[in-house]
Amino acid sequence: MTDKQPEALRLAFILEHHIPSIDCLELTATELRRQHEVIQTLTNALEAFENRMGEIGGCYDGGCLIKEPKGMVTNGGCKCWHEPIKMQRLSRAAKQLRKTM
Repeated sequence: MTDKQPEALRLAFILEHHIPSIDCLELTATELRRQHEVIQTLTNALEAFENRMGEIGGCYDGGCLIKEPKGMVTNGGCKCWHEPIKMQRLSRAAKQLRKTM
């Protein structure tokens, strides 16, 4: 295991404790842009996953694993796992999310 500090934290330390050079400021700006891209990619992937879960639909149980129901719910456990097609769609959505991450 390496003890190397993430670039963002290394740059933050320099900005907090030293007078940063122009190079450091440019590196910081580049790192912030890179992190923004990563965050945007993950946000988009999660949004697509949530949309897909809405399309698959849940079972209206209060503990549904696929989609949190709104309004009146039943109790007794999620019934979605009894439906093979629904589980197959869930697996595909999860696989797509993993690929993005």
